[in-house]
Amino acid sequence: MASPDFERRFGPARRRGEPFTALHADVAASLQATLEDTVLDLARWLRENTGERDLAMAGGVALNCVMNARLRDSGLFDAVWVQPAAGDAGTALGAALLVDFEARGGERRFRMDHAYWGPGFADDAI
Repeated sequence: MASPDFERRFGPARRRGEPFTALHADVAASLQATLEDTVLDLARWLRENTGERDLAMAGGVALNCVMNARLRDSGLFDAVWVQPAAGDAGTALGAALLVDFEARGGERRFRMDHAYWGPGFADDAI
């Protein structure tokens, strides 16, 4: 159920099965634009305050490919990388990499060049 404040600002929530209207499209487009603008502002701040030229992202919002393209095309970073387990599962991967990094005294050995960990199967087996 949508919060009353959200409904006051954008209108009543769309119920399952109801038509998708121009209002729904306008709200979605506005929220997407706001997300993109916010991420660009945060990325600009990050670039200016760290001097880093590469950006790695994880988390559910990092799966927004339209936002990622805008961030990539902004020129703020030389490279933008979204790790393949960008949803909440990526937290475990990040924690494991941090522990490994610290255990090696700050030596970085792992480079995630692919996401194909685990068993492989032939097409006919699938």
